[in-house]
Amino acid sequence: MNNKGIEVTACETQQRRFQYHHNIEVNQENLSRIGDGLEQGDFVAVQNLENEVSAACYGRIDICEKFENNQAGIGYTLRYAIGAPDGGLVRITPVDLPERGLIARISDRLFGVRRVICRVRMAVEPDPGFRVCRISEETRELLGIDKGDHVVLESVADRARDIKSLPLSGKTEEYKNQQKKENEDRYPSCFDLLDIEEVRGTRTDIPPIYIDRDVRQELSLRNEEVEDPNSIDEGVCKPIVVYRDTTDLFGRIFLNIATPLIIAAAAAVIGLDTTTIQSTIGIGIWSVLLAKIGLLCVAILIALFAVWYRMRISLLD
Repeated sequence: MNNKGIEVTACETQQRRFQYHHNIEVNQENLSRIGDGLEQGDFVAVQNLENEVSAACYGRIDICEKFENNQAGIGYTLRYAIGAPDGGLVRITPVDLPERGLIARISDRLFGVRRVICRVRMAVEPDPGFRVCRISEETRELLGIDKGDHVVLESVADRARDIKSLPLSGKTEEYKNQQKKENEDRYPSCFDLLDIEEVRGTRTDIPPIYIDRDVRQELSLRNEEVEDPNSIDEGVCKPIVVYRDTTDLFGRIFLNIATPLIIAAAAAVIGLDTTTIQSTIGIGIWSVLLAKIGLLCVAILIALFAVWYRMRISLLD
């Protein structure tokens, strides 16, 4: 992680300015201390310094003068994702993630994304090697996606795209629970490692996400310097951010909704009798052709609006 930043105690947030994001609130002085050129609304990473996992995740930075220099407001979900209790010591640093492409940023802003923090677990057969993840139905509903849609995964250091989301079956969870019972050293409890129960007060956790070794390595979650890695060295129990890949989703919905509408509209426009229109309305052939093109453009705009509405409503429902 970035060496710059500040170490502060985690407190409850006082305001929630950024919708669909996890908020991190500091005063103006601390904002300038975290990193050069950092502005309100930028992404920053917050890392728990009080357990061996040193779990980290990111959120949007906000200015709130209610906090002292040794304090920061950390959103509740973000705090228990990294295992930081109220009053626990955390480090806030700039995020090293590469900027997303222009088309992806425009697509996210136009169609909307909701970021969900999930707990990393090891994938089970037959998933490894196929760039898939398994998440629960409730998580898919929050993300605004259907089974098979692609998602983007982000740690505080790297990003993985083109990951196909598959349903999390009871069989997968049962198999993983059996693994933990048979080999507790290799599959330790995330609750115990992160003291989640101390933060949350119950033995419930953020949603799990099952990803394979290659994807964990792509997200820089694995510790490759260890010869005989345990599950923590493999990136297990660490939180990552998941959100829908709007560019991929746009293409799929466009094919399903817009393409039939445009084809039907084009067929209807081409099928119009130019001679009849000329004699009825009394306009030239070029005017008729322009009218046909105009009608086709209207059909395309209607189809694009239908795609936009379908994508927005899937996030807001």
